[in-house]
Amino acid sequence: MKYLLFLILSICIKATTAQVVDVRLFSNYGLTQAWISVHTNPYTLLAVGAKGVTDTLLILNQNGSSKMLHIQTHPSGLIVKAGDKNLGTFGQIDIIEQGAGGHFIIKGKGRERMYSGNITLKKRGTDLLVINRVLLEEYVAGVVESEGGHVNSYAYFCAQAVLARTWVLRNWKKHLDEGYNVKDDQTSQAYYSKAYLQNSAEILRATRATADTVLLYGDKELVFGAFHANSGGQTVSSEDYWSEPIPYLKGVQDTFSLKMEKTHWQKEIDKEKFIGFFAQQMGFSASDTNFRKAVLGFKQPTRKAWFTYQGKTLKVRAVREKFQLRSTFFNVTDAGTNVVLNGRGFGHGIGLSQEGAMRMAELGYGYKAILKHYFAGTHLGSISEIKK
Repeated sequence: MKYLLFLILSICIKATTAQVVDVRLFSNYGLTQAWISVHTNPYTLLAVGAKGVTDTLLILNQNGSSKMLHIQTHPSGLIVKAGDKNLGTFGQIDIIEQGAGGHFIIKGKGRERMYSGNITLKKRGTDLLVINRVLLEEYVAGVVESEGGHVNSYAYFCAQAVLARTWVLRNWKKHLDEGYNVKDDQTSQAYYSKAYLQNSAEILRATRATADTVLLYGDKELVFGAFHANSGGQTVSSEDYWSEPIPYLKGVQDTFSLKMEKTHWQKEIDKEKFIGFFAQQMGFSASDTNFRKAVLGFKQPTRKAWFTYQGKTLKVRAVREKFQLRSTFFNVTDAGTNVVLNGRGFGHGIGLSQEGAMRMAELGYGYKAILKHYFAGTHLGSISEIKK
């Protein structure tokens, strides 16, 4: 048993020489329990006891057999069961792959996902903290599939891989004080599984083709690789949404995003609630006739960052967030007791438009041209370059 533990720890140490990323899974679900099964290569189940002593509990998938693990939080730690057998209560669980090329399936809150790499489970408060320790390039491929893998578009996959890689390296320390690098939700980047669905072969090919490639501004600055679903025909300058001006995140005309699935949207809202929000935010009376006309006549032939009336302003972002709109790019129409918002685009509108990039790829543009269109003044570089 001690020899096996030494072997497994040696494998872990060797794995850390390659670039790996620690990703918190199910980060916005508040898990208290999870079910895990492993496939292909064997995995070793290591447990850390109350006194900090690590021991090997069992080998999963040994000789082709696999046991379903059930891990649940308890006031004294984590209760671990393999099938019907209770293995005990522990402070931490590590599930370590022996070799490479395997994967595990984890289910929590009714959602089943597939990942590669290793997994650590801890108790934090009443929640189950699940961390996937995975090779950087496997993480990048998983992000590409999660963010836009439904459309088979090789050049788009390359562009998204470069952005995903650039983003995680720029934000490497974002959650280090919490014990991991990034989350799996859209507050970081969506990472809902390894790349394994219908377009995974092309995604993996694109990830390999761009391996080590990042997007830079100036000598060695990793860009803020922002992206969104659809720009509606015009992207947004960073200062118009986030307040901070970023030189390579300037609004550009984007005809590639027109006539796509998420280009147009419409929403109907109670008129008095709509006007009342503007009035409350700006310090006007909601019954002021001229103010009402200004709100009900708000149009955007081109994107606007602000609604302006008598020298006062309201950021259109606030309207989007209040009424949960798809974008800030909309026109207002008076429809009696309601207003109808006819909008374009989906998302904050900054950086790369995913549907626009897909359209560019369809028209024959390569990934370098796609990135140049959305991130003016940037250039491609290598990870090894920025570390010098």
